[in-house]
Amino acid sequence: MNVLLTVEDIAPVLRITERTANDLARRGELPGTIKVGKVWRFKREEMESLIGQSWPEPQTDNNVHDA
Repeated sequence: MNVLLTVEDIAPVLRITERTANDLARRGELPGTIKVGKVWRFKREEMESLIGQSWPEPQTDNNVHDA
């Protein structure tokens, strides 16, 4: 089953505003974007793939030295 997410669902996860999510969808810069009437929907599988690829790597502390 193809689960569709709303702008309200994806914006906080992507750490962007709803307006930015709408703008990115309009420009075709988000994967799995579908326009339903006047609103954007996003394929859950595509969003999960995007999040997995862009999830930040853990930061290392460059000030820690081995003894």
